[in-house]
Amino acid sequence: MRWHYQEEQGADGWRSTAADAVRRFGTAADSYLQSSLSDPDEWVRYRSLVTLAELPGSDDWGLVRGLANSDRSETVRSRAEDLLTEQSAQP
Repeated sequence: MRWHYQEEQGADGWRSTAADAVRRFGTAADSYLQSSLSDPDEWVRYRSLVTLAELPGSDDWGLVRGLANSDRSETVRSRAEDLLTEQSAQP
């Protein structure tokens, strides 16, 4: 599944998911990331991946990794890969 599909079919849903994550975790931790991404939507897509990865019982790493790897932004892909590496290393 490619990001352009989600953007066309569910952009509002993804933005809502990211907004929920921001409300839950606050913006301070993400300010450095947001400023490093050239497109505001990159940050939304990255936060959506983070939220999916952090859901309780989320063990479908293939889904999250597939979404991360298909993102059009190299920055989102590489940062999401870092996140997935950290998550999979945790016991």
